Amino acid sequence: MVARKFVVHHGGSAFDLDYDTDDGFEVLKFQLFSLTSVPPDQQKILGADDNREVSDESDLESISDKLRLVSIDEGETSKEMDKSADDFVISDEELARKLQAEEDALMMQQFVSSENREQVEQRIRPYVSQVLMYEDPHRQEAARKTVPVDKLEEKAMVSLAREGNLKPAKDEFDHAFLLQLLFWFKQSFRWVNAPPCDSCNNETINQGMGVANHSESLYGASRVELYRCKTCSSVTRFPRYNDPLKLVETRKGRCGEWANCFTLYCRAFGYESRL
Repeated sequence: MVARKFVVHHGGSAFDLDYDTDDGFEVLKFQLFSLTSVPPDQQKILGADDNREVSDESDLESISDKLRLVSIDEGETSKEMDKSADDFVISDEELARKLQAEEDALMMQQFVSSENREQVEQRIRPYVSQVLMYEDPHRQEAARKTVPVDKLEEKAMVSLAREGNLKPAKDEFDHAFLLQLLFWFKQSFRWVNAPPCDSCNNETINQGMGVANHSESLYGASRVELYRCKTCSSVTRFPRYNDPLKLVETRKGRCGEWANCFTLYCRAFGYESRL
């Protein structure tokens, strides 16, 4: 891997560009596209010093750090320009997908070439296990049972009707229902800074960490926070559960529990989701 900094001249402007030579020539062209709006298939990249064309066969580690970008179709008609502008909109999603593919490929390359493969596997495996929980029919069914589906469907139809959409398509209704699911979840989930005392319900103060017992470990609570009551001195345990099945029951926690639990609700109703 060689990190390069280029200064790219185009249309009377100069653009600074940071580039990793391992990313490949295609990524370089998409980076130039994001800076100059010249589509990759219309780019002609030249060395500013020697005017030699830079291509995917060029040694990207040794070329000049000053480049010049020329659009192949600079003389196109305004009609053609309008067509290209439409293509730009498509290219945004294409760019995102290509960059994601590059990132996935890089991660896999690092995984394969890692000297400590076991350590990498240990880092990845918990996330794989987490994702599989969202696909578990038992957990999905448990999540659906807690949701007032009829009420949310009615609210979704009312919100669409207010927009003048009396006969929504399935994807329109699904989107409206998802919003109502989110509103319901935000009202039913309780944020916890410090849990109230289990004995007298008064305020507590953090006393550090404890060891998870069997029932807490059963639902992935590897961390347990301890809180002492300011009034009666009783200790209240706050397990940081990772199993969304338990979070559907408790519906309390902080940002990690919030995202974890809501992802299960999304998958339970068939929405594409990722944590």
